[in-house]
Amino acid sequence: MEADDLSSAHYLPGVHTGWSISICVIVSWIIIYRWNQRNKVGPKTWPLVGAAVEQFMNYERMHDWLVEKRKAEVEAAHESREDAKMKHDILSRFIELGNDPESNVTDKSLRDIVLNFVIAGRDTTATTLSWSIFMIMTHQNIAEKIYSELENLERDQAREEEVSLLPYTVDDPESFNRRVSQFAKLLTYDSLGKLHYLHAAGPRICLGKDSAYLQMKMALAILCRFYEFKLVPNHPVEYRMMTILSMKHGLRLTIARRP
Repeated sequence: MEADDLSSAHYLPGVHTGWSISICVIVSWIIIYRWNQRNKVGPKTWPLVGAAVEQFMNYERMHDWLVEKRKAEVEAAHESREDAKMKHDILSRFIELGNDPESNVTDKSLRDIVLNFVIAGRDTTATTLSWSIFMIMTHQNIAEKIYSELENLERDQAREEEVSLLPYTVDDPESFNRRVSQFAKLLTYDSLGKLHYLHAAGPRICLGKDSAYLQMKMALAILCRFYEFKLVPNHPVEYRMMTILSMKHGLRLTIARRP
């Protein structure tokens, strides 16, 4: 028993010494890395460990910077009773929901909601749009059905809202862009729900599901209505085996305006 106690007594200080040396090496590395960037023009970068520490600190500071700032803006808008000052973004809506006595929305949950939309909603939406465009352009019969469906939707929405569709030509960027902008204003949650070929399918449960579907359908509706896509010859399209199945080499396309 005495031998075991003696070995443990020698072992524990060694472990603490090893951890201390490792921490000193990492901290020194970060300091030296940043010091070498002191004369660099533009934003400074961190090594991997330092970046993780910085992101954690920024995460903790987000409440003071974003949530409190927006809460003050919402309260000022309510006090002034001016509709023009009212915010209608996701964070403002959750802040107003938190004013309900029966709501369990806290400042921490507000911060987490923002991070969910910013972090989780970026790569998933971008990856889905990339694969959607690829699948559409490699199935020309489906692409034409989507295009015809969107043309009909555009005419029906214009008739319903009693607006005249602006004329345009593919060779005139100004008239083309005006028509695209007009089409974007005709897209609503209800009108997109009427589409048969352009839809989002499959089970997905997350905080931003409905918002992500709406954004993707609006983006695809505009792209498929006014543009035609073709894959650059010999460009490899492969999965990147990660949590999100993004495209390993990106998606290189040629784009043409539709008449």
